[in-house]
Amino acid sequence: MASNNYDKMENEESLMKNSPILLRSPSLTREEREFHADGGEYTISEAVETIGFGRQQWELLFISGLCWISDAFEMMLLTFLLPAVQKEWEVDKFLESSVASISFAGMLIGSPTWGFLSDRFGRRRTFFFSAGLTAIFGLLSAVSPNIGFLLFTRLMVGFGVSGSHIPFSLFVEFLPINARGRSLISLQAFWTIGTVAESAMAWGVIPTLGWRWLLIFSAIPMVSLTFLYPFVPESPRFLLQHGRKEEAAAVLRRMAEKNNTEYEILNGELIGDRVDVQGPKEVFSQLLSPTYKTVTIVLWIIWVSNAFAYYGIVLVTPQYFKTRPSSEHEEWTVEQEIFITTFVTSLAEFPGLFITAYGVDKIGRKKTQAGLFGVCGVAALFLLYDKNFGFSTFTAIIARMAISGVFAATYLYTPEAYPTRIRSTGLGVCVAFSRMAALSTPYVANMFESIHVPIVLYSLTCLGAVFASMLLPAETLKQELK
Repeated sequence: MASNNYDKMENEESLMKNSPILLRSPSLTREEREFHADGGEYTISEAVETIGFGRQQWELLFISGLCWISDAFEMMLLTFLLPAVQKEWEVDKFLESSVASISFAGMLIGSPTWGFLSDRFGRRRTFFFSAGLTAIFGLLSAVSPNIGFLLFTRLMVGFGVSGSHIPFSLFVEFLPINARGRSLISLQAFWTIGTVAESAMAWGVIPTLGWRWLLIFSAIPMVSLTFLYPFVPESPRFLLQHGRKEEAAAVLRRMAEKNNTEYEILNGELIGDRVDVQGPKEVFSQLLSPTYKTVTIVLWIIWVSNAFAYYGIVLVTPQYFKTRPSSEHEEWTVEQEIFITTFVTSLAEFPGLFITAYGVDKIGRKKTQAGLFGVCGVAALFLLYDKNFGFSTFTAIIARMAISGVFAATYLYTPEAYPTRIRSTGLGVCVAFSRMAALSTPYVANMFESIHVPIVLYSLTCLGAVFASMLLPAETLKQELK
């Protein structure tokens, strides 16, 4: 036993001398290293900061990104699925629209449900069930014999895919402070990749193989996720708060091994408060408790405004260019103008994410949200001038770039604003509010004869959200997770 202890101490001393990562880490002073090496106490935040960003975080980024690609697939395919279903079964407009509406209905129910289950039973297990449910019913919808079966399977797909916010909560709990902003913005780039990929896939698959094969291909990311389950760790913050200290410490040790950073801090005792298990009523009521009431209500306003404007701009762009005066480019048809502008404005989300990634770590989450809301509101107003194709395309690009950046900044701020015990629930409820706004957007876009009216509404929504962003009670830049 004495020999083993000596060997262990010798290995630790050798590690301190030979590890360049450890030597350049400012996280722990010499006194703190000696304290932890002697069996002192440490928190999860200290462990995450000193272990740093490495292979474990890259794995989670890829796995979470697959989930976001799947979410984008299921959202975007509705655009191509509805006319194909109407053509095959000759259903009326009500049933055709119901295919999209029932998917959103599943998301409205699923987002807060998965959020609560994630906070109650763990991120890892809930993530797996969400992915499995989406994969199963996504594949089943491809063999629908009638519209009734398709409606049921799309309801379940909407319910399942609404758990896509769970990996976001999981990922944020593994990130050191300095890497949190750019990492979470990078994760959201997978959504944009998914939207572009689904559009390209639909263009190639539906005319040749049909809409059923599009549903099969669109389910592939979620099917893949079910096989990656062994690589998904449970959140150590969740484990600690549920009294599973040894499991939490084991997760941290495995993360250090994967990242090749064997810090002596892990030789100490992991400390943290245990949280009593609560039912749905107690968990949801905490969102409106005196401590979180202000941030919750303001976030609901921001999420509704964000989704209303984002999906509105996405939906109104093709209609806007279709109703513009005839093109000054004689060689372009109206359909070609619509394709070009829709494709280009979709790609505009990438620079929007880059700008957001820079802003959230330099000027903060709140100011970035407010600034991009303002840019989108002003750019949308400029769309009222539709006499020049180039100018209209440019303003549409700026509007799409800004509103996608707002979405990224809001998604980043929300899990940082809540403690571990209600983080996933709080994010899930916010996502549910955004789905409600997305559901209302098509009706608003088609409610008026002039396309300019909804454009003004989207613009005013963004400008109003500027003030809501500044009302958020706290800036979360460089703050530890609660």
